[in-house]
Amino acid sequence: MTNFRIQEILIFTPEETADVARLEQLCNDAENMNLRIGTEYFSDRPGDKPFDFLYYEDGHLLGYLCWFTLDGKEAEIMGMVHPDHRRRGIFTKLLQAADQEMRLHGIESLLYVVNAKSRSGEAFAEHLGAAYRNAEYSMTLRDFQPPTTRHDALHLRTATSADFEFMVACSSQAFGDPEDWTRDLLTRTAGPKRTAYIAERDGTPIAMIRVLRSEAAIADIHGFAVLPAVQGHGYGRQILADTVQLLLQEGRTGINLDVVTENERALRLYESVGFEVSSAFRYYAR
Repeated sequence: MTNFRIQEILIFTPEETADVARLEQLCNDAENMNLRIGTEYFSDRPGDKPFDFLYYEDGHLLGYLCWFTLDGKEAEIMGMVHPDHRRRGIFTKLLQAADQEMRLHGIESLLYVVNAKSRSGEAFAEHLGAAYRNAEYSMTLRDFQPPTTRHDALHLRTATSADFEFMVACSSQAFGDPEDWTRDLLTRTAGPKRTAYIAERDGTPIAMIRVLRSEAAIADIHGFAVLPAVQGHGYGRQILADTVQLLLQEGRTGINLDVVTENERALRLYESVGFEVSSAFRYYAR
């Protein structure tokens, strides 16, 4: 009889983190992909509820699932199963365990994040009857290219609490989201490892950008928004480059960001600063 257990994680031990990292490498090698679970951020889990579920069988980690929510209603799901132990219902068991927890916290719908090279992940999404929504590229800085010309009136500074409503308005206008939704998002995703920066032109805020730092010299850039009224003047490239320069000066060896695949304008901007596509992910809603 198979001896298995599903471990709900509040705080990761070093051994559990190492187990997930090994499983991640096995899955990447098996499907020639670049699945990035983000083990470098495991130490930042709040510890108030389980976002991570581990499937152990006879002491070996064979499956992993994590979930998170941006709006408190829809949860994004990411996971993996050992290549030699698929089609045994392992991920289904993990999903059932996580579903009980998510329901307790008001989650109404699920969004599955699937690496574009993972045939097993796509097959599972199809099995669930999940519908394709959109895709994103994950990009990594390879060869930093600072701008050759600069706008002297443009400066980047750390955001303060007084900037919150500007950040809500800027992000909502740039991404087309309702301000109430954006306000809730910014509140939910605030934390000690996440820093927001404001770009000012002649002392007037025109853009925002956020950075999530890990303890492993990794940083993820996100929430980059420029007011639509001032787009098209090259401000975005300088703001992004100044943010990258700041992170490089800190000794960050891995700088990443994501972009929707259809957003060709943003993709070209990121490439102009030295980012390259490292992987692609598809989102399936259910």
